[in-house]
Amino acid sequence: MAPTDARASRGPGGSPGGPPGGGGGGGADELLDQIVFRWDGMNAGGTTGFGPVAWSGGGIDVDELFHVAGPMLRASGEEVRPALIRLQSETDAMLIRRIPWTDPGGGASTVCHALVGPAGLLDPMTCLGLHAWRWRGSQVDLGRVRGEALDRIPESVLVESRDAGLRALDADLARAEVELGGAVAELLRRPGGRFMFLDEDADRALPVLWGLYGMFGDLLARRWSFATHDTAESTHLNFVFVGRWAGAAGPNTDRHRSDPRERLGDAADSIAGRLVAHHLRGVAAGDGDYAVCSRLAEARRHLPDASFLACARAALAALDRDKARGPRTEDRPRRAPADPPVRRTEPVRRTEPARLGDAELLAVLRDPGYSYADTQVLVRKAARRFPGWTPAQQCAFRDLVIDEEYFLARPVAEEWIPAAERGADAAALHDWAVGPLLDHRGDPGAADRLGALLLRFATRTEPEGRAVLREIVALERPGLPERVWRELVRAAIPPPVHATPHPEQPQPKPPPRPQNRPESRPQTRPESRPRTRPESRPKSEAPRSASTRTTVPVRTAAAPHAKDGWLAFAFLGAALVLLVILVVVVIAAS
Repeated sequence: MAPTDARASRGPGGSPGGPPGGGGGGGADELLDQIVFRWDGMNAGGTTGFGPVAWSGGGIDVDELFHVAGPMLRASGEEVRPALIRLQSETDAMLIRRIPWTDPGGGASTVCHALVGPAGLLDPMTCLGLHAWRWRGSQVDLGRVRGEALDRIPESVLVESRDAGLRALDADLARAEVELGGAVAELLRRPGGRFMFLDEDADRALPVLWGLYGMFGDLLARRWSFATHDTAESTHLNFVFVGRWAGAAGPNTDRHRSDPRERLGDAADSIAGRLVAHHLRGVAAGDGDYAVCSRLAEARRHLPDASFLACARAALAALDRDKARGPRTEDRPRRAPADPPVRRTEPVRRTEPARLGDAELLAVLRDPGYSYADTQVLVRKAARRFPGWTPAQQCAFRDLVIDEEYFLARPVAEEWIPAAERGADAAALHDWAVGPLLDHRGDPGAADRLGALLLRFATRTEPEGRAVLREIVALERPGLPERVWRELVRAAIPPPVHATPHPEQPQPKPPPRPQNRPESRPQTRPESRPRTRPESRPKSEAPRSASTRTTVPVRTAAAPHAKDGWLAFAFLGAALVLLVILVVVVIAAS
């Protein structure tokens, strides 16, 4: 386990020195305020009831804080359990320890002890580390203290207790591996959501929250506000744990209920399980590195428009690579692992990517011997260089992606990757490397090649190709030309089904003509469809229905005569026109 001073200077999601404002350091101590909330005959508001009864002299507005936190302080009934609660505003945070208490009248109630200060001091890591509430000055007689009787707490007082608490949470993480995997999957599905997790034994909330913060840090869109046990449907809480489900979720809270022990069997579950395994491995090794969070942050930087699930997939590929090659050093060549040997199915990289020139990088990307994970690492290298490339270089990379079919066929190193995940990776690649360049004037054939590839994806039986097609066409701006869309629509719409024509019965020979009938008699109304004479059909044959009747053209001897008639009519009309013109000219001359 890393030394405590190292723990105090680092954290997930922040700068190399730790999370924003995180965890101690040099300079003068900043001070935190204390508040005690309980039922009392004379609280800070001058009334009887539950409210703030004691506080420190830091000039804090205890009534305003109570107005915000009140619903979470007064839990009652069968669900009263000890809880750790963190609330955060734009600049400040409040950490609350709530415990069951019996009020003076003998009723079941709660008493709460809170720390209030800048959000940078009471960051999530510090708050979770203080879960045991054993810092110097925490042993206040909560049932008796009243008025402005509490001291302000120096930041340094909390460091020892915080570090001890974080070590205890590290040791407890493996016990909550299943629940942590379920919670991570929910965050991958809904990175901006609020969650209520079931915790029937009331002993998984703290390690799950610590695991989530260690893996995601400040990458989530919501603040790290939580209650390790609560029944309040407050919008101020983004993570809530309950011992049992009670009624429906509150309205207008966009809160998602989840039993983290259950699995849906989707891509999020698969990725989450593997990410948790990487995180637990790093914690057990005591390397002091938030590798999962670091790789997720890197993926978000390189794939800013990709979904959170796609970024997690890219981070997982990098973590798999790190595991296979040993302790992480950015983009160093892979070497054989140390004793004990580790089974490896990925090929050994032959060139150090950081030293590859642009042309060499494209050549290496064409090498089918690289695993899918290694290929994704090289793609991220290309993504970083792509904005600085010339148009010709960008088009060369676009063509490579199309020719290599978005690298779908690259071998997988350790575990099967679902088709949906590969589709998301390919769509993210298309969004910045292919779609914007399809209308490049230098090579209009790129769109045709892409259209042919997408048509192959649409007709293949492999799910990976169909997943790529589905993800690409779902992009906001896939960049596909109109002709490609037409081909895809034509492939998606089945051709019309025509009735199979029955073979035509052989026509009976007409009866011989009478000798006195003139052969030159014209037929002025040629038939447009065949008519079967009643006397020519065998009596045993039923009349054919209209739906199965086949229409064929009829050649008649009168057709040439009809053509001659039209020619004669045309000549006669022309002569009449000339005669009219001549008459007009004569009249005009006279």
